[in-house]
Amino acid sequence: MTDPDVAAWARAVEVCPSVACLSSGTIATYLRNDRVEGLRIADGQVEVHVVGRWDATVPHLAREVRTALAVHTSLPVSVYVEDLEDPVPARTARGEGS
Repeated sequence: MTDPDVAAWARAVEVCPSVACLSSGTIATYLRNDRVEGLRIADGQVEVHVVGRWDATVPHLAREVRTALAVHTSLPVSVYVEDLEDPVPARTARGEGS
């Protein structure tokens, strides 16, 4: 059996419209010469940790991620929303620029 292409799984998650990015620093899958942060296969399931877009609902985001990964794996997928993307650009939030 060949190892799953976890990097392809990560790319599939990252293009979901409700996902801002995979969450870094929480979990990771270690490959021979790389690591994929925010995604782990353990205990017969896939864990995906993401930062969601501000306007996305959690159920919709989870559905998008599960649908994106369904073409890659038949394992159950658990989606964890670690944070939300800040809807206000940093410069505007501090009162800079106009």
